[in-house]
Amino acid sequence: MTATRERALRKPESPRKDDDTLAIEIHELGQKDSYTERDVLPDSRGLPPPFDFERLTRFMSYGFLMAPLQYKWFGFLARAFPITKSLGTGPALKRVAFDQLIFSPMSTFA
Repeated sequence: MTATRERALRKPESPRKDDDTLAIEIHELGQKDSYTERDVLPDSRGLPPPFDFERLTRFMSYGFLMAPLQYKWFGFLARAFPITKSLGTGPALKRVAFDQLIFSPMSTFA
């Protein structure tokens, strides 16, 4: 847009040294290379799949139902395995292990 605007503002009798030859104005579009139908309408295999509202609804409902459970679960893990300045790695690994061994299998069935 900037190149087209600059080109329109210039006087044709005074070309500038840094004249851009790549600007295309709207009235010149039909005179340039003709476009094929394939250029205008690309192959449908190259396009992204259509938006799936059913999938979005499933993800939203799963998140809506699981968020309160996860809040309680992570609160329990924080109380059961407190992380302090002296002990950080051990309780963190225990939290991950409990989460992966107990809650993750349970959350796949929810």
